[in-house]
Amino acid sequence: QRAVGLEGKINIIDVRVEPGSTKETVAALCKEIDKVLPETRAMVARDVVGNSMGYRIVKAMSWSTSLLAIIVGSLGVMNTMLMTVFERTHEIGILLALGWKRMRIVLLVLYESAILGFLGGIFGVLIGWAALSILKTTPAIKGMLEPDLGPDLMIKAICIAVIVGVVSGLYPAWRSSRMTPSLALQA
Repeated sequence: QRAVGLEGKINIIDVRVEPGSTKETVAALCKEIDKVLPETRAMVARDVVGNSMGYRIVKAMSWSTSLLAIIVGSLGVMNTMLMTVFERTHEIGILLALGWKRMRIVLLVLYESAILGFLGGIFGVLIGWAALSILKTTPAIKGMLEPDLGPDLMIKAICIAVIVGVVSGLYPAWRSSRMTPSLALQA
């Protein structure tokens, strides 16, 4: 109260509703509190947290870290696919000499990068789940970490990994399809 200049005044009242109350019921209760105490503002706890500056900073940092991880992952997949194309130059040359269309070569590399992304996404989800399970039981963190590892989040993570794999495979796929069979067979 001293910190915010409201010494001797009520600054927070925690009202708990019955479990299973609808959003409409809670909204009506907030309006009723506002009528009874016009100098106050009743808000649902999740709205207070969602609007706080600290929460927005943490959310922005989380998004930046995720974006950085996606960029690093993209570069890793792209490098892997480029190395695969370089190592398989002779094989790609043979396929082109046998009459494979350039689009078919592109699709081959893109399918491989999608599968690589899919497997990477599954392993990443499993490793993340295991790491969070261990962290939850760590005495220093116990009770402070409540991860939300629902199926929808896991599916989104795997889908992002597949998309990253396909996007990262575009350049290697294009590069492999531009080879001429005669030069590829000489390599």
